[in-house]
Amino acid sequence: EHAWAAPNIPGLEFFTWSRRHIESYLLVSKALLRAIDAGPDAPRFERALREHLPPAADEAAHRVLDAKRLLSPKGPLSRALGRPLPLARIARATREDELHADVLQLFERLRALIG
Repeated sequence: EHAWAAPNIPGLEFFTWSRRHIESYLLVSKALLRAIDAGPDAPRFERALREHLPPAADEAAHRVLDAKRLLSPKGPLSRALGRPLPLARIARATREDELHADVLQLFERLRALIG
């Protein structure tokens, strides 16, 4: 469990992500490919994904991965694509079955709180 109640503040909870950066949850290869129109740069971009992204199930690697650098406008994925990555589009392109368990857990907690 990644949440705990704040002492002396009723109703306030903290949540910490298990991965190093929240951007790490955007590193879903299929969603990245759906979100961009790589055109002639597609093979180079796919090669960069294979070089820089650990397997989805390798949580230890994702916990130490510098996702901010990977996804930055000057990072290796943007360089391979030839332009900055559309982060909001990547988030929208991620399908529910591709969401990490941390994200699904937080959504469930929010649904329970909202009713």
